[in-house]
Amino acid sequence: MTHPKGWIKLSGLADEANCRAAADDYLKSGHKATPKCAEVMQLILRDHESNIAKKVDLLKPGANPKPVAQGVCRILPNLTPASFSRVVLYVALTKLDKSNGMFSFLKPPEDVSKPHTEWEEEEVVVEPGDGLLWRGDCVRKSYGGHGGIMLIFQYDRVDTT
Repeated sequence: MTHPKGWIKLSGLADEANCRAAADDYLKSGHKATPKCAEVMQLILRDHESNIAKKVDLLKPGANPKPVAQGVCRILPNLTPASFSRVVLYVALTKLDKSNGMFSFLKPPEDVSKPHTEWEEEEVVVEPGDGLLWRGDCVRKSYGGHGGIMLIFQYDRVDTT
């Protein structure tokens, strides 16, 4: 059985001070991954990989329990967040909210034929060091802001062929 919302917030994945230092390094490097970003990623996987893997499976049974891609990015206007086939973990290096590009999720009503403008919105705010694990098929609402910095871990479905 999959998680009914399609997304889960995870608290305390990384130290807030380390996240802020990684964000500063990222900006100073001209928006490139730095050793500090890699260090924060490694600590997250070392300390939380088992728990994250359980949550990935809860969101999408059969998904690969280990990330197949990792990176760091700054939210840009009209950023396409994920493909429908992926489970994605965003770990905030800076606060992520709608003012700096973070999207909200739209909760499908019982009558899904209603237009998305009538669906209940669930705003997402992710503090530095916390994470948001979500399925790519979740319906999202984007805002005009940009600039939030995050680590990204992508989990693809296990290939069964």
